[in-house]
Amino acid sequence: MHRSTFRKYLAGKVSDAEAFEILAEYKYFGKEDAEDKAADELERLQFVRANPGTEDISVTQVRNYRASGLEGFVSPENFFEAAKATAAMQGVDADGDGRIDSYSKVMQKLEYIDAMDLTAQQKTALARSLGINEKTIKRKAPWY
Repeated sequence: MHRSTFRKYLAGKVSDAEAFEILAEYKYFGKEDAEDKAADELERLQFVRANPGTEDISVTQVRNYRASGLEGFVSPENFFEAAKATAAMQGVDADGDGRIDSYSKVMQKLEYIDAMDLTAQQKTALARSLGINEKTIKRKAPWY
């Protein structure tokens, strides 16, 4: 979608139907699954319009956020910030044996989440949504 059309859509000056047509006709023109791709992008744009500040998210991230059960409990900005940061974490080799230490990546994630300005319940829900199991959270999370 052209940048000016994108801004108009976010401002509510372009309808969903118009945005879908523009996406299908111009952005995905000639592609076999143009309508599916246009529908996916429209889903992302609807989310961005409802959640300013999330312009650089993907359709997959929108779907992961919605599937996490955090909607209305942890802001999309906090979820996407944490998802992006924790996905880049590698863990550490603290004992110098040349291998990443067990749980070091999980501990990095928990420490990152702990530094966020969230309640303990929100931190727990966010950690679960990022793939850390409940038992590990209860045993290792700094906020417990």
